[in-house]
Amino acid sequence: MFNFLDGCLDWAEALVEGRLARRRLARREAAALIKRAGSSAFEAAQQIALLARQRGDKQATELWLEVAREITRRDASKRG
Repeated sequence: MFNFLDGCLDWAEALVEGRLARRRLARREAAALIKRAGSSAFEAAQQIALLARQRGDKQATELWLEVAREITRRDASKRG
């Protein structure tokens, strides 16, 4: 019983760590894209996500959609 629970906790910890790492990566990519593309950063992230989707790369698609969301979040926080 305890081995099962320990395994579940390990799995949950790995899941959270993976999500945090992806979130940090999305934030870095958003900052870099904003710096390079300026006001076109959101559209660029959307285009990269589309290309990844067309290639069938689910992980890259999800990452770049998260980058686009981060760009939107940063833009909204500047306005509000």
